[in-house]
Amino acid sequence: DFIYKGYRETHNRKYVNNSWVTITLDKIYPLRSIKQITAMFFSINNPNLSDAHKELREFVLSKEKRGISEKEFGFYLYILRGKILKRLGIIAIGNIGERSFCPRIVSELSTPPFGLVLEFQPKDKKGFCDITFFANEFDYNQKATIKLTIPVYESNSWFPLDYRSRKQIMEDYIRNRISSMINEKIRKIK
Repeated sequence: DFIYKGYRETHNRKYVNNSWVTITLDKIYPLRSIKQITAMFFSINNPNLSDAHKELREFVLSKEKRGISEKEFGFYLYILRGKILKRLGIIAIGNIGERSFCPRIVSELSTPPFGLVLEFQPKDKKGFCDITFFANEFDYNQKATIKLTIPVYESNSWFPLDYRSRKQIMEDYIRNRISSMINEKIRKIK
């Protein structure tokens, strides 16, 4: 229902990468949808995930249960463009070049029309459409018409949260290759 209506809203639309679009999902079941999304994340991760996060397991297995901690879990949505579908289990990512290294723990799943991200102990929700409220504001049999403003991201690499265009990936590759060659020549001179 959620995916089907999302597909109807996004199919054959010409969205620009890194833009934001507003779509309306008419008469969906938000709580059912977020439970299904959570189950999908369980299916692409290690079986121990349900033992490590009992709150999520109980949330999925109990039909009427609603409510998850937004300090512990963040569920994000984006409109998928690009060639690579992702099924990424839990991964820690971060920039080790920064003074205060603060890793993000994420799992990512993408299949048209959407990409989905589950973040543990969310650090930065900007850049995503946060749908965690699906778990906290609706009952199991409650339908809702929801207007969402969603980013459009390309998926052209297997790296989590990497939404560069193919052109950007090639430019980065060339820049890194040239830098590597220059550094190698400098080492040989010394």
